[in-house]
Amino acid sequence: MPSPGAPPTPKQVLRHRLFVVTAILVIGLFWMLTKWLAAQAAFEADPGEAARSEFRIKTLDALRAEEKTKLETFAWVDRANGSVQIPIELAMKLVLPELRANKPKPAFPIATPSARSSVSAGILPAPSGILPGGRQIIDLASRDAGEYGQDARAPGLSLPLWDDRKGSSQ
Repeated sequence: MPSPGAPPTPKQVLRHRLFVVTAILVIGLFWMLTKWLAAQAAFEADPGEAARSEFRIKTLDALRAEEKTKLETFAWVDRANGSVQIPIELAMKLVLPELRANKPKPAFPIATPSARSSVSAGILPAPSGILPGGRQIIDLASRDAGEYGQDARAPGLSLPLWDDRKGSSQ
């Protein structure tokens, strides 16, 4: 085995060059194979696809022309009700001054949160009493009343809690 600082032997140089040439040949072979497979796939394409593609392009062009006509011309939409179609540029010129004159307003009054709701961080309020048998009474309605306006829960609602001693709900 040669020392680390010694120049490579001719056999090592030949092995290195052979490795590089082989790698280049493998990459070239892979590239040629992919090109050949792509050509085969294009050759075996559906012959009707070109006609369908042309039909789709014509349909899209017709649809865009129809939409452009609707956006740029005057027409009756419903003559009995007096509805008309006007060009979009004119419609924007007519509507824009009205929108600028009326500043946006909230759709409904915005209620500010009460001090009590911001203080309570838990999901359920603290228990207000314990019944015999381990049942707790939690008065949800009195704790949450008014927080979101109306409260649908009845006051004094009794919720069964999990009893660890029995492994079931009471």
